[in-house]
Amino acid sequence: MISARLRTTWLRPLITPLILLGSVGLAYGNAFWGAFQFDDYNVIVDNRLVHSWAAWAGDLPHGIRPLLKATYTLNWTLGPGLLGFHLVNLFVHALNVLLVYVLSRKLLTGQAALSADSASSAALLAGLLFALHPVQTEAVTYISGRSTSLMTLFYLGSLWAYVRGTETESKQWLYGISPILFVCSLASKEVA
Repeated sequence: MISARLRTTWLRPLITPLILLGSVGLAYGNAFWGAFQFDDYNVIVDNRLVHSWAAWAGDLPHGIRPLLKATYTLNWTLGPGLLGFHLVNLFVHALNVLLVYVLSRKLLTGQAALSADSASSAALLAGLLFALHPVQTEAVTYISGRSTSLMTLFYLGSLWAYVRGTETESKQWLYGISPILFVCSLASKEVA
């Protein structure tokens, strides 16, 4: 029989992401019944430039936020309708929550004032706060709000790649992946 300590050591890395992802699912699961509204009509429903890949490519020299529009085009061409748009928004938010947790844990681990367990607990709290704060509602439930979540995903990804590059002294992560992810963030929303 596996000892309790070994079980806890093996399960701990799985429990925290499950708690975070479960909280996202519980908080935003009702978004799947939402409808297109407000800017969704101008940006997606009535915008022929996101209804086909040819139209999207034709708009590249003139348009802004090409990566964001590419996600709308992907949703529009693959389906399954409105549900697909909501699934992508929820998925992007869930990835952001995990990145906040990972980055928080990375930055807090090794601090003289915190033990490893305290750093993990504080990172979990940061992830839960990011996951459940009401300010996230628009970015998750409002289809056009994807611009903020997508920008955040690539921004946090860029930061994570930078941290990984400094830890491993990898030029590929520092000078390749991190800047590319930052450019993707800018291609999603200019406030990056």
